[in-house]
Amino acid sequence: ISFQGEVEEIELQNKNLRQENEELKGTCASLQKQNIHLQEELQRKQELQNSLESLRSSKETLEQELNSLKKENAHLQELDECRVAELQQLKEQIQNVTSEKEHLENRLKTALDHMDQLQSQVLDYEKEMENLSQLDCDKTKQLESLKEENRELRVTGTQQQQNQDLMKELEEQKHLLQILQAKKTEADEKNQKLREENDELLRHLSQTTVVSSFSQAAVPAPGAGGLLFGNPYCAFKLTLFVQVSLRKCPMCDEVFPEAVGTEQYQAHVQSHLLECPLCSETFDKSNKQVFDDHVFCHGLE
Repeated sequence: ISFQGEVEEIELQNKNLRQENEELKGTCASLQKQNIHLQEELQRKQELQNSLESLRSSKETLEQELNSLKKENAHLQELDECRVAELQQLKEQIQNVTSEKEHLENRLKTALDHMDQLQSQVLDYEKEMENLSQLDCDKTKQLESLKEENRELRVTGTQQQQNQDLMKELEEQKHLLQILQAKKTEADEKNQKLREENDELLRHLSQTTVVSSFSQAAVPAPGAGGLLFGNPYCAFKLTLFVQVSLRKCPMCDEVFPEAVGTEQYQAHVQSHLLECPLCSETFDKSNKQVFDDHVFCHGLE
């Protein structure tokens, strides 16, 4: 009986111990939860501490930034005052630009009106250009026909040049003849004066009975012409013979006697000339530039 009582007592103790154990387990679990909660709070406090330190450093940084911002704000206020003045200037400039814009719009309107007038003039000019183009075509056709006529005239150019040379030589001969005629007229006048003097001397001799030996020796006997002082036509005939027998170069005035052949005379005259190889026209060698310009004009045709 005592053993069974002890067993029951032990079982009761075990039961109580189990209950206490369960209570302790619950308490332990509660303590573990509290521990976890405290650790979490400690961690949060640590984080808060870190955050606080970070906030302190941020506060210092913010204070520095605040001071910098205050300085910038003061600078911005100064700039704002400057910008207000600039804004006033801009308003004045805008007003000026607006007035200038109105002026430019008026000028643009005038320019557009003038452009319309110019466009109408351009249309008129285009019509005139078309007319001029047509006229140019007509002129080109006329030029072609003139070139053809010029080619035909070149064929007869050599003969015309020869005719011009002959006419030039004829003019020179006429000029020489005029000189001879003038000398003949002068000789006739001198002959008339000599005749008058001869008649006067004859009248004087007929009135004088005594003739001095000096006068007889000084006065020659009348010649075949019956003139006291000889025939004045003899000197004129000699001069005429000399003039007719001489030929003068029309370029350098060199005189050629009759003994010089015609070929030599023509060769001398030709030495002063330059002949065009295209149209056979001749030019004075002393003015070579005119000859070069003439040949150049052939190259343009």
